[in-house]
Amino acid sequence: MIGLATSSLYFSNLLTCAKIFPQHKGLAISLPITCYGLSALLGSQLLKLDYFHMGREIYKDSPAVDVLSISSSSDSLLNLVKVFKFFAILYLIVGILSFISSSIVIVEQDAIFANIEDMMETAYNNENSSLLSNELTIQRSIDPPNHKQRYIKFLKDVSAWILLVSLILNTGPLESYQNNLSSIISLMNPNNKSIATVSSDLPNKVSLLATSSTISRLVLGVSIDFLQSRKIGIVWLLVLIILMGALGQWFNNVALNGIAYGGLFTVYPTIIASVWGIDIMGSTWGSFMVAPAIGSIAYSLFYGRIADSDKNGMIFYFQITSFSLFISSILVLVACRVWYRRGQFV
Repeated sequence: MIGLATSSLYFSNLLTCAKIFPQHKGLAISLPITCYGLSALLGSQLLKLDYFHMGREIYKDSPAVDVLSISSSSDSLLNLVKVFKFFAILYLIVGILSFISSSIVIVEQDAIFANIEDMMETAYNNENSSLLSNELTIQRSIDPPNHKQRYIKFLKDVSAWILLVSLILNTGPLESYQNNLSSIISLMNPNNKSIATVSSDLPNKVSLLATSSTISRLVLGVSIDFLQSRKIGIVWLLVLIILMGALGQWFNNVALNGIAYGGLFTVYPTIIASVWGIDIMGSTWGSFMVAPAIGSIAYSLFYGRIADSDKNGMIFYFQITSFSLFISSILVLVACRVWYRRGQFV
């Protein structure tokens, strides 16, 4: 349920902003994604409060627990009951406010369209009324023109499948890195730190990951609009982001992984909107959403197999994931070559 709600919120916000500001696709797409990164950053900082952590009183009735170990371990344990209750109440409040704001927008939209219909009826007998009627009908149409035919054409496009495979190969390692960050910190710990110390490092790592990802999304959104206004291709920007992710995997660098992860979910939908149209972006980008799911599952299973078998195998794991991102960048260039031959500038 949490995953369904999160995905729905992400997708609806992304499509709404992209369709409202089609002339600024980069910034319109990056802003809602930036807010998601910002929420992760705020959440990681918020969970550092003592209210969300278990206190020493939970160990009072347990004589088997060493008193000296309590001070180093109890404060690092989250009280999940308090955490989920807090976020449930927060989601409820935000949902109510979102419903109210959306209702206001719908009422205003209906009022605007009612005025437009009155204008159309008034101008109906005018010799130019047919042109006005067609334009307004297209603007109000919910379903894009030739939606089914264009979507079928998209599914038959070789470049779409090449781009999909590239997205699987780069989001898989990066999603797995985020999902298993706590385990990675423990296994890659060179100084043999205590479990409590490693656990206390996790919020800082998550904050760094979220901060770098958030900044990357916002900067890339502005950069994409700037490059497109200068008729400069943004595919090279995507290749650069993927290669940064490859370096982040190779050196196990949290900041580089965050920059790459945030950048991918900003540049990819922008390219898809530019190639196949922003009006059917819900269908095209929605089809690409299978890539993070497939990649995350596959690479997380691969990580678990490596982590359980041999601690020293982590170096081999990061070498494989780095190579995966490098192959992904090559596939992006192959897709770009297909678009170039068709006369599409991306």
